[in-house]
Amino acid sequence: MGSGIMDAVVADLKVFGLDFAEGEDQDAIAEKLEEICMTGWVPKSDLGNELIAFAMRKELLLLTLENLLVFEHESKKLTKPSRKKEDRWSSVVDIGSAQDSYPL
Repeated sequence: MGSGIMDAVVADLKVFGLDFAEGEDQDAIAEKLEEICMTGWVPKSDLGNELIAFAMRKELLLLTLENLLVFEHESKKLTKPSRKKEDRWSSVVDIGSAQDSYPL
């Protein structure tokens, strides 16, 4: 994640009183934030807002790697992509055409 994005996220968090926990590896937290963005579960532009909402729901004041893991898990549950109806049937094969491919 670009340092500009990280700085913006950290600034957003500090406005709402959320800061890094003392003794936490800030590089590991930055890597985890980048990983969350790269997986597409949370867009970079929404990351700060989503983290603030998560912290408010959980009544957190400190950002830790463990909190980010919980955030990632909950974000995946909330934003799980739905399968389209067409995709559900894409693996169904016409039995007649399957039988035609085998010599009797």
